[in-house]
Amino acid sequence: MNLIEKRNLYDRFLEQWPEERVEMMELADYVGVENQHTFCYWVERETRYLGSILGSPAIKFGIYKRKQGKKPIAQYANDSEYSWRPFYGDTRDAAYKAIRNEVLRVINLSNKGMFSEIEGVPLSPMFKWKIAFLYSNERLVPIYEEKTLRRISEYFGFQQGREINVSQIQELMMQNKPADSDIYKYMEVLWNQFSKDAMQNEHDKSITESGKRIPSNERRAKRKAVTDLNTNTQIRSVSRSYLVEQKHNKLQLLLREKLADEFGSENIQLEEDFVDLKLVQPEYITLYEVKSSSYALACVREAIGQLLYYSIRDEDPRPKKLVVIGQYPPNPNEEEFIRKLKLQLNVNLTYQHLPLS
Repeated sequence: MNLIEKRNLYDRFLEQWPEERVEMMELADYVGVENQHTFCYWVERETRYLGSILGSPAIKFGIYKRKQGKKPIAQYANDSEYSWRPFYGDTRDAAYKAIRNEVLRVINLSNKGMFSEIEGVPLSPMFKWKIAFLYSNERLVPIYEEKTLRRISEYFGFQQGREINVSQIQELMMQNKPADSDIYKYMEVLWNQFSKDAMQNEHDKSITESGKRIPSNERRAKRKAVTDLNTNTQIRSVSRSYLVEQKHNKLQLLLREKLADEFGSENIQLEEDFVDLKLVQPEYITLYEVKSSSYALACVREAIGQLLYYSIRDEDPRPKKLVVIGQYPPNPNEEEFIRKLKLQLNVNLTYQHLPLS
């Protein structure tokens, strides 16, 4: 499955399971037996190419419907159809309500980028982190297997106790993500190097002839020249465009509020000549371009052409400051790229992140 297909799959999931639908879903919508339309089926199987959690027992969902004729397991709470972890509740309805609340909590925290707080959510680790990825705007690495995460954390120098801290490992992986690598290519690089199968493979492709692993921040995805191009239409779902527009508008209004508090609303111009926001000061003008991409570098790449065009077209003689606004802070690789970009272009360009909390 290529990058476009994976992002289409990501979009289809969000289109199928927006947060509003999760809030309203009943137990039969959540989990079933051989029902391909449930939330758990989509998380586990339909989106398996976005990181697999296949292979672990169905109790990872908190509650599951037993196959006909299958006996209840004594260590779980059971009724005539369902089994669940006892601490969620005495009845299946009570248990499901508690589980749905925890799923919604993961979704909400992930939407806000508050990943460290997901650690305390009482759901199966693989299940909750898969949900977190699906609602994270692709801000997490879709790897969920504990031993693989441990190997990755050790490689990057993270020392931990017996309890694995996934949010810290995720942060560490994101800090080391190459600036020009998409999240799925990065996931493949890490999985191919640190999964169980990779560790057993003596021909691991990430090992150099000297036997040393290539640090991820030194690996750069390269693409060979091609002799032909695919001209078939690639159709993207509308979900991402809708979500991007929503997030863009939220960031834009939040930025206007912040600038108005600091400089006064009379000095802020919204959408004048298509500029997202313009701050007018006696000695300079600042042009802001808001982007909702998942990564700082992507925001800069999308905004730089617009900002240069706006600054050249603006006939006001005052010096121009160019600012790209995104939701997330840059990692070290992105910071270095942005620094080089400013030097190359010789422009007063900065990137600022504005959390949506």
